[in-house]
Amino acid sequence: MLMKHILLFEAEHDVGIMLRRTLEERGYSVTVTAALDVAHQMLQRAEFDLVIVNILLPDGAAFDLVEMARRRGIRAFFMTGSSSGSSRSRVAAAKTGRGLLPGAAPAETALPGRCHP
Repeated sequence: MLMKHILLFEAEHDVGIMLRRTLEERGYSVTVTAALDVAHQMLQRAEFDLVIVNILLPDGAAFDLVEMARRRGIRAFFMTGSSSGSSRSRVAAAKTGRGLLPGAAPAETALPGRCHP
């Protein structure tokens, strides 16, 4: 099945716009939100094929949102555009499964500076 509808959770407005345009140019339908409560509501009401979440959200919100998507059977992954040490340690934890909720699969595609479909 070809992925068509993507939920993008990105707190930085300009980054969200750039990613949405890039994905739409490639034929995807993209819904962008920067509000955690809106993202939760959208996941409960709408059908998405993929959820992309910025890993640098406060209070573990990125992990919660990805876990919610995965419980609904939706593929989800983390992204980061930062080269800071804190983002690298979060990416490393996501790749190995450390810090994820029980039953959550490690994020195999979480590599700084790279975007994988």
